[in-house]
Amino acid sequence: MTDITIVSGLPRSGTSVGMQMLTAGGIVPMIDNVRIADEDNPRGYLEYEMVKSLPTNKSWLEDVGDRAVKMVYKLLYELPIDGTYNYKILLLNRNIGEVVISQKKMLRRLGKHQNISDNKLISLLSKELTDVIFWCQQQRCIDMHIVQYQDIIDHPRREAQTISTFLKKDLDIDAMVAAVDPTLHRNKIEYFE
Repeated sequence: MTDITIVSGLPRSGTSVGMQMLTAGGIVPMIDNVRIADEDNPRGYLEYEMVKSLPTNKSWLEDVGDRAVKMVYKLLYELPIDGTYNYKILLLNRNIGEVVISQKKMLRRLGKHQNISDNKLISLLSKELTDVIFWCQQQRCIDMHIVQYQDIIDHPRREAQTISTFLKKDLDIDAMVAAVDPTLHRNKIEYFE
């Protein structure tokens, strides 16, 4: 059975820093640079566009190999669970109030807005995240480690070591720590409106 490393979570939950840490640690990211760095993510998104096709096209999974791939939490349900692959999932978990703040700021910069109140969105995202975690925990082929975004910011060395142990890989811990930039934790809960 082939192991596939996945970094997942809600949008704006720190998945990019998770990918940056893995990349610095020595895992090659599966990316295509279609989505380039911008004001919301100055170090880049580290995404692979084909991930979005997972509901209808799973063939690209065989190309992942030893690389790490990033996917939004809802796509985890689309992973084939027939025993072909074993998934090692790093799920980034961030305060959902901060996630909503960050999403709102990004949407504003894109000239868009959300048609749901912050409180309803927080409740919805909380439920969806809880549901996907529960679903993943029921799958024999999924091994999940929940990474608290705040812990990456506050204790990057400890978290880097924990991630290395979870993945059973001898990663470059110093480089992983250096990949964490606390100044990019800009949308903090104390600024929640």
